[in-house]
Amino acid sequence: MPSSFTPDDNGLNDLFTPIGAEMPDYTLQIFNRWGQLLYSETGKPQWNGRYKNQLLPLGMYIYSIRMHNPTDPIIKTGTVMLLR
Repeated sequence: MPSSFTPDDNGLNDLFTPIGAEMPDYTLQIFNRWGQLLYSETGKPQWNGRYKNQLLPLGMYIYSIRMHNPTDPIIKTGTVMLLR
């Protein structure tokens, strides 16, 4: 997982998404530091740093990614820095 991204619409590092070849479908959730769910999508989602269509401020956000493996789901959590 990337440790930071810069959603400034310059075409470079604008989206937060897992990096890996041929990843299965997954659920990506993003939370703020108070635990409020800001983003949740399933499939092959990519977070653009927005909540309710507003770009969020610079800061650290918490992610949870659940890879859909029928026999043994894999859950990873961590933090990502939204930079400008």
